[in-house]
Amino acid sequence: MATSVSIRTTWQAARPSGRRPRGTRSRPQTKAPPIWRTRTKPAPRIVSQFEPESQHLYRDGVSARTFPARLGYVVTSSDRVIPAADQRRHATELSAEFRSELSTGHLPMLQDPALLARIVGEFKTER
Repeated sequence: MATSVSIRTTWQAARPSGRRPRGTRSRPQTKAPPIWRTRTKPAPRIVSQFEPESQHLYRDGVSARTFPARLGYVVTSSDRVIPAADQRRHATELSAEFRSELSTGHLPMLQDPALLARIVGEFKTER
């Protein structure tokens, strides 16, 4: 006489109806697009023109917070990386003569390049 053995998976034992619990079905894997394709139009150009910084920038010694030229600081008020209050404090610590504020995030050159260029122009012409 033959005996039949029935093996049930955990979800089958928990659900006599035989239906899988929500979230256990296998879903097709979708590959996310590369991050540079999800940015605004200037991003691919910026990435393609990227040049690595010199190692001297990080390895060479510098004098104690002295700058040979006039100093300006642009605060990005919607920045989620460096809060605007910290940026204002940095500008004060650096004794920035020129200050301006943009309502952009951490990368104003991508979010509002025209306005940033205008502010840099103001900095260059203002004395």
